[in-house]
Amino acid sequence: MPYKREGSPYYQIRKRSLPGYGDTGVLSSRCTDKKLARDMERCLEGIAQKAMPDPSWYALLDAVCRDKSVSLPELLRAQSTGALQALKQGLSDPLLTSAVESFRELASPERSVGIGLDMLVRYAPPGAKLGELTAQNITRLCIEAEKDGRKRNSVRRTMLRAVSMLLRFHIGNAERNRIFADVQFPAEDDTREVHLSAEEIVRLLGACRELGYTELATLIRVALQTSADRGVLLPGKNMGKKLRGLLVKDVTLTEDTGRYSGEIFLYDTKATRRSRSVPLTDSLCQELALLCSGKGPDDNVFSIRYHQLDFMWKRTRKMVGLMHVRFKDLRAQTAIYAEEAGIPQTVVQRTLGHSSEAMTRRYQQRKAALSVAQAEAIEKRMLSAKNAKTQSKS
Repeated sequence: MPYKREGSPYYQIRKRSLPGYGDTGVLSSRCTDKKLARDMERCLEGIAQKAMPDPSWYALLDAVCRDKSVSLPELLRAQSTGALQALKQGLSDPLLTSAVESFRELASPERSVGIGLDMLVRYAPPGAKLGELTAQNITRLCIEAEKDGRKRNSVRRTMLRAVSMLLRFHIGNAERNRIFADVQFPAEDDTREVHLSAEEIVRLLGACRELGYTELATLIRVALQTSADRGVLLPGKNMGKKLRGLLVKDVTLTEDTGRYSGEIFLYDTKATRRSRSVPLTDSLCQELALLCSGKGPDDNVFSIRYHQLDFMWKRTRKMVGLMHVRFKDLRAQTAIYAEEAGIPQTVVQRTLGHSSEAMTRRYQQRKAALSVAQAEAIEKRMLSAKNAKTQSKS
């Protein structure tokens, strides 16, 4: 029962044998109303009853009885407003910096995730807690990073991905999915209208050979003919995922009276349903035959590693003045030249491994201008005598 000490106007509470907890020590109700103090005592007993089947409530008991970081009036107020669960979670909610450090220590994330964690700590307010990573706050942090000059898709690949892995590590996948369902930071469409002319492609291949990058020249030719990106063709790691690359057993070559024919099997690491076989030309077969010579079936065709390509590619494109061209832009050239060659759309779609013709058409977009003949045909159609008569009658 609540009691008053001599000379004190406030009621005190002490339960020497609180069920499931033990001695609470002397706690002040900070009130002069005995009934209100009794309500506080009942509230404390109710928390102890919750703690017996669910030990997570002991943190709240310790905060009230030992640390004194939560007072009895705060406890009663939380119960009356239905905020007991939030109060408990707030006590067990670690600082964001502590959560990041424990994640780094126990999960040993890859370098790109580490960069994202550094960004998170940088843009989060001082003293922020892990529980404050709500969908609204995550969106706000991403927008702040974007305003700071970072590209949207770069923020998604680093900071947003790091936040996702951090939450999955600390609160589980289900809760992480619930939060991320409301994050409003969509990816930016990075499809660009880059069309390499035949002359530019020849210059690019010539620069490779001039720099001694013979293998890179073959890699570029394979990418141009198959629309495969480097994640399919080169071994290594990307975003922590191991890439098998193109293997010797994936290349089938046949020689007949000095001419080669064959096909290449592209194992897609993102979606195995997009894996496909693409036929090879005679000249490309000859180059691949040289690269595969003396290797076993499970060896990689290309010795270039995934992470090594950037240096070689930037040096090559700089030599020919094509600094705006990314290696992934080579993927679009297959669709563009196939369209010009009059190859059916369904055939191009299958060759590129696209799930729909709409995706193939996106790759075929480029800055195109009307020819004089086409402009004259439109004008003739617009101003034909038949159309003119129809317009005059209406």
